[in-house]
Amino acid sequence: MRTPVVPADVLGAVRRVTPSAEQVSLASAALDAAPGGRQRLSYARVDVLPGPAGPVLLELEATDCFLFLAYAAQASIDRLAEHFARQVVRQR
Repeated sequence: MRTPVVPADVLGAVRRVTPSAEQVSLASAALDAAPGGRQRLSYARVDVLPGPAGPVLLELEATDCFLFLAYAAQASIDRLAEHFARQVVRQR
């Protein structure tokens, strides 16, 4: 049996960072470009890297086995919980 993977195994070190205005703008544009728009996403994480002319999109991840809730702002956790609750009610 395989040992479970934890975020530290994948990333080495996880730390909270404050994104720049440019990074937030790029992330917002990436979310808007998702099929169906950001309102269709239950969860998303946008990874960016610094580039010579500004931030560069590395990944728009719409599924993640870790969710990184320990690093999320409370408002983000609340939005995710509310979204999941709406989905459960909608399924009944």
